[in-house]
Amino acid sequence: MGPKWFAHQSATHQGVTALLLFRTWLPLWVLSWLLTFPAPLVAVDHSVPGRAVPQVDSLEAELLSLPPAIGQPGFIQPWGEYLLGSDWLGDPNLHVLDRTTGELTVSFGRIGRGPGEFSGMLAGVQRPSHDTSAVRVFDGRRLTRIGTPGPIGTDAPAIELAIPSVLRAVWLDSTAILGVIREPPEERFVFLDEDGVVTTAVSGVLLGHEGIPLAQRVEASARFSLCVHPEGAGFALVYKRAAIVQIYDHAATYMVDAAVPYPIEASFDRVDGETVFVSKRLTYSSCWADTGFLYALFSGEDYATASPGTLGGQEIHVFEWGGGGLVRILYLDARIFGFSVDLDSGWLYGGSLEDAGIYRFRLADGSHK
Repeated sequence: MGPKWFAHQSATHQGVTALLLFRTWLPLWVLSWLLTFPAPLVAVDHSVPGRAVPQVDSLEAELLSLPPAIGQPGFIQPWGEYLLGSDWLGDPNLHVLDRTTGELTVSFGRIGRGPGEFSGMLAGVQRPSHDTSAVRVFDGRRLTRIGTPGPIGTDAPAIELAIPSVLRAVWLDSTAILGVIREPPEERFVFLDEDGVVTTAVSGVLLGHEGIPLAQRVEASARFSLCVHPEGAGFALVYKRAAIVQIYDHAATYMVDAAVPYPIEASFDRVDGETVFVSKRLTYSSCWADTGFLYALFSGEDYATASPGTLGGQEIHVFEWGGGGLVRILYLDARIFGFSVDLDSGWLYGGSLEDAGIYRFRLADGSHK
């Protein structure tokens, strides 16, 4: 186990709050990018005008399901009365659980390259706002629409993306797909139409400064989770080897870095006379988005000593979309990896890589209103 970046004791919570009181918060001009938010989940420090302190909650885990339902949980997606979970080890690699009992309802999703099959490890599961009855699954080369929780037919609608090296892809709105590619950096964000045809491409902000070789900055920036605002107003890249959360608008214009509580830059070292990217910390392992907030799961473990069971985290940082302010910190008493937040029911769901269990956490009173 690497150095502890968090704890559940109240003293530590107070220490985090004290640290955040002395942060230099983002200038007010970034707030000009306004989305539609629910009431802020923050307390105001009246001793420093305009400065907010994040609310802190500790959430207790409730076991919902254990193996063999899911071998190694990945994405967790609420779907009506069900939970859809992806499985890194399974073939089939999609499992449907009853959200109330945790009972396994059905497993499906074949590994392959034919119709109704997935080419490999799943890289995304989404319920886009323009089609919430269905789930879209991205396998690295195409987006498949799954209309009901069950086996995928050979005639399932699937969109082949007409670009190589797509790291992540999601529906941004009803007519546009956003793809994030590895390189070239000047075309990092690619927009595609409903047929998977590229309409435009724009550059993004890479990790590291301009004095670092471009290939190494590309390498450092290739490890991230992608979360999109449900109404398509913007998206965020949540990095896995640097505690950096970049927020972009609908057109992929860089807006702001979120106010992360533990800033950790990407690490570049001199190796055999060359500057190379080196993984030193596990930072944000996954993310979730709703119309008001962006949720990022933080680990903080030492990369050199981490095990599969420590890839996730027990601390979720909640940021506002508009200005990237930190509004809430959720401490979990179980380590999870993939997760989702269902504000309507007041539950947070997470999958564990340590015991392959699916857990749920009751959100604190008022946090899901």
